[in-house]
Amino acid sequence: MSNFKEKISEIMQDFGGRIKNPVIATFILVWMYQHWTLIFRLFSTYSNFSVEEKLFLVKIYINHYGFCGMVFCPLLISFGSLFCYYLIAIIAQLIKIVGKFLNSLIAKIDKPGFVPLADLEREEKYSKSLKLQLKQSIEDNKELTYFKEGHEQTHKDLKEEIDAANKNILNNTVFKENIEHTLMILLAKDKDIQQKDLYKDESVINQYNITNGSWDIVVSMVIGEKSGQKISVSFEDSIVKETNGNDYAKIKTFKFYKSSRRLDLALELTKDTRLVIYNLILVNKDELMGFKDSTNYVYFKRT
Repeated sequence: MSNFKEKISEIMQDFGGRIKNPVIATFILVWMYQHWTLIFRLFSTYSNFSVEEKLFLVKIYINHYGFCGMVFCPLLISFGSLFCYYLIAIIAQLIKIVGKFLNSLIAKIDKPGFVPLADLEREEKYSKSLKLQLKQSIEDNKELTYFKEGHEQTHKDLKEEIDAANKNILNNTVFKENIEHTLMILLAKDKDIQQKDLYKDESVINQYNITNGSWDIVVSMVIGEKSGQKISVSFEDSIVKETNGNDYAKIKTFKFYKSSRRLDLALELTKDTRLVIYNLILVNKDELMGFKDSTNYVYFKRT
C-alpha cells in the first residue's frame, strides 16, 4: 500500500513539473476553453448519470470531434499562441536595443545638449544646499508662526478680559442707577414725599418672564444672610414645581412695579393650600431679595 502511495506521489510530482512547461500548460488551457461544454456537462448536467453512461457520452463527444478537434486543433492554437507571445517579447527587446542605440547615437551627434559629469555633480551639490536652506527657512517660519499664533491668542484673551471688564463696569453703572432709583421711590413713599420728577410706580400683572426658570430660595432670620433653610423650585408661568417635577405651589398674586423694581408674590402651597406672601426687590435678572410673610428675610438665586 505504501509503495502504491509513493508511486501516485511520484506521478503527481511529475505531472506538476510538466504542467509548468509553457507548451503543455497552454495546450491544457486551450483544450479546456474549446471543450468546456463537455467538462460542464460531466460535472453538473449529468450528475445523476452512472459512470458507464457518462463514458458513453464522452465517447460520442470524442467521435463527433475526432482527433483533429480533440488534439490537433488545440495543439495548433497553442503553438500559435506561444509563437505570438515570444514574437512580441522579441520585438519588445529589439525596441529596447534600438532605443539604447539611438540614445547613444544622439549623444554623439548632439554633444552640446549633454551636461558634463563634473558640471552635473556641481549642480546637484548646489541643489542640495538650496534644499537645506529651504528646509531651514521652513523651520524658522514655523517658529515665527507659532510665535504669532501665541501672541494672537494672548491678544484675544486680553481683549476678552477687557470686554468683560467693560461689561462689568456697564452692568455696575446700570445696577447703581436702578438701586438709586428704587431707594428714592421707597424713601419718597415712606415719607409721603411728592416729587414731580419721580416716575409713577406702575404695576405690571403676571409678567412671568421675571421669575420663569429654576431658583434656590433661602429663608433666614438675619437680613442679608444667604444661607439658611433652602428649597429648590422651578417657576413655569403661574405654576411652581419641585425639582422632582411635583407641583409645589400656584401663583395667586403677581405684581411687579417697574420703577421701584418691587415684586409682590403670593403662592398657594399645593400640600396645605396655605398662602405664602413674598415682598421682593429685583436686584438683577438672577437675584431677588426681600421678606417672606413679613417676618423672615428671603433670598432668591437663579440656578
